[in-house]
Amino acid sequence: MSSRIALSFSLAGLLGGCTIYGTELTSLPAVRPESAQVYDCPKIPKLSSFPPSGATLCFSMRGVQMEVAAQNGETVAFAIGPLFPVLPFFPERSGAGPLRIEIGFKADRSYSFDPWEAALQTDQGESVGISKVSANLRDGGPDRTVEIDRRERGGRMVEASTWGRFLLTFEKPIAPEQAFSLTLLLRSRDGADVQLPTISFKEGKVSYLGVIP
Repeated sequence: MSSRIALSFSLAGLLGGCTIYGTELTSLPAVRPESAQVYDCPKIPKLSSFPPSGATLCFSMRGVQMEVAAQNGETVAFAIGPLFPVLPFFPERSGAGPLRIEIGFKADRSYSFDPWEAALQTDQGESVGISKVSANLRDGGPDRTVEIDRRERGGRMVEASTWGRFLLTFEKPIAPEQAFSLTLLLRSRDGADVQLPTISFKEGKVSYLGVIP
């Protein structure tokens, strides 16, 4: 769920008994249908969205499940109110911060993933580097997210049958109108590279409707 949608739900929860509606312009990810099996992402409780998976792409290939979403959405319409949305407004678009991309892996065997090796290229041929990486850790206690020191380059283990999640922050903003692609790879325990399908991002809209009792 994007930070904007999460904020909308928090506000509706404070108000109580509210319906929220919103539309975001964002970069929607896709893969070639012959390279992976795409399926609907798990639904967020109390939220309906169009497209059904929202801005997240869920797919599987070679025993690896993946979830990918860009965090560069800009709200173009929003409404909140009791029972049915009221008080609509249409905010002016403002420049977003650096592009962030969420990535989740779950595999039938253990792999390592080096987030600093992720390669992003715009449709104009420009390569954009990574400035920061965060990872979600599960170490027996509550899940927590920590920033990975860029000096600690190298693979991070993605354990079998356990979700490993990363947040990549890139060196510059990329607006939804700018098409780009992301290339990722995993490594097996014997050191062999497992090339994942190239993920392409293009401009799209995501609408959501939710009710907070």
